[in-house]
This record gives sequence, C-alpha cells and structure tokens, in this order.
Amino acid sequence: MSDRYDYVFNMGQTSVCVDMNPHSTIEFVGARTVDVVESTTPDSFRASVFLCASATGRKLRPMIVFAGTPGAVVHEELREDKHYDWERGYYTVQAKAYCDKKVMEQCIKNVWAPDIQGPNVLVLDSLKTHKMECIRTRLVANAHTSVVYMPPGVTGQAQRMDIAVMKAIKDRLRDI
Repeated sequence: MSDRYDYVFNMGQTSVCVDMNPHSTIEFVGARTVDVVESTTPDSFRASVFLCASATGRKLRPMIVFAGTPGAVVHEELREDKHYDWERGYYTVQAKAYCDKKVMEQCIKNVWAPDIQGPNVLVLDSLKTHKMECIRTRLVANAHTSVVYMPPGVTGQAQRMDIAVMKAIKDRLRDI
C-alpha cells in the first residue's frame, strides 16, 4: 500500500533570516576573508531553503539559495568552498535569495530530475513562480512529473511540508 505513496512528493521553501551581533562575523574556521553582507538591517542576512520529500518520507537533497549575484565572486567561492557538501545539498545564489524562474529551473535540473525515476506527482503551493507554464512544462517533459497546486490560502492547513517540516526547522533555528 505504501508503495504508491512513494511517488507523491511535496516541495516547500522557506526563508531563513539570520540576525548577527554587530560585533561578530560568521565564517568557517580558517577562512582568509569574511564577506560583508548587505541587507535590510545591518546585522542580518537571508537565505531560502527548499525541501522535498515523498509521502512515505523519502527525502531529496535540500537546495539552499543565498542572497548574491549569480556568477559573481561570492557565487564562485561558494562553488569552490570545501565546507559545502555538494553530495548532500545543492547551493546557489539569487539577488534576494528568492524563488524565481532561474532558481526553480536549477531546482528541477539539479535536485528533482537527477533523483526521480519514472512518473511522479509533485504537490506545490500557489507561488507565482511554481505556476509558470515553463516550469510546469519542464517538470512534465524532463522529469515525467505531474504537478498539483495547492489552492491559495490553504497551504498552512493542507501542505504537510509547511506544517510538519518547515515550522520545525524555523522553531529550531530560533532556539540557536
């Protein structure tokens, strides 16, 4: 019975804001330089976390989107930094760490399509980017995926990824 639910996936994304003490920086031990991150407040930065799992709990690797300029120095440093485990996650940048068309295309190409074998159903919320025809077409044509959209306004009640997973992640990050 559970086998049929192995092919039903839910994807969600959430923004993660990190507020830093103005007298502190966050960097890996041994880093030669520390980047200054500009944001709406001087002591915070933002990233988006994309998670996807099947109804039976099979997890795809996460995608983390940092604020930055694609192809710029920080993006290249991210690709070269040995502290990021590219086997366990996919990392990229977008100007404001938002989910735009290019980010969704990267998610499909680098997270979804390589791990999906055969026909699947992907449940997405009603984010404008998710509903772009080119995104749906790419999922159907390149990844044999049927897409189901949650109606606006019910994500918080009906989308398991938001209720069970994203809330727990945010609660845990607040405790750090």
